[in-house]
Amino acid sequence: MWYEKENACLVRHHGEVGDEGETEVVSLSLDAEQSTETQVKTQVDSHMADFIKEGMAAGYTPFDDKDKHWLAIQIPLREAVGTHETFDFLEDVEGYVSEKLGWNGLGEMDGHDIGNGKINVFCLVVDAALAVALLQSALSPEYDEWFKHIKIATRPNDSDIDYQLKYAADGDPDFDIF
Repeated sequence: MWYEKENACLVRHHGEVGDEGETEVVSLSLDAEQSTETQVKTQVDSHMADFIKEGMAAGYTPFDDKDKHWLAIQIPLREAVGTHETFDFLEDVEGYVSEKLGWNGLGEMDGHDIGNGKINVFCLVVDAALAVALLQSALSPEYDEWFKHIKIATRPNDSDIDYQLKYAADGDPDFDIF
């Protein structure tokens, strides 16, 4: 759920994990005599509480952080670190991954690092297998030359074990974050 200031509305996104789901626009009624910020916070909090109650009544439960997984997307660099092309590409990938995971209720992009000739994009996901399948398809080499050697690996959130490779576009079984 998010607030769109320009339209004075909330957008509710709901559905099952792994599916894009649906959106619903909820208009807010704002009184010009009162603080807009206070009214928005009060109404957003109320709608969020209702949204959570509806989900719980339908059998949904919040995800426990210990049940989530880290997912790393690794893409080899084509040129020296620091070029505009690298950073533009990284920004595009992060936006695309964030959008894909978010709209499918699978998780969120958490950050990245660049080094040793590769880009690593880190995500926290609620279903590792579904997230890998979605991103494997979405980041296919047929969409961009950069993805010919992409790798996707996961590990449990509450563990310090090494990432386990789940997909390598080129079939190379070697995977190392650093």
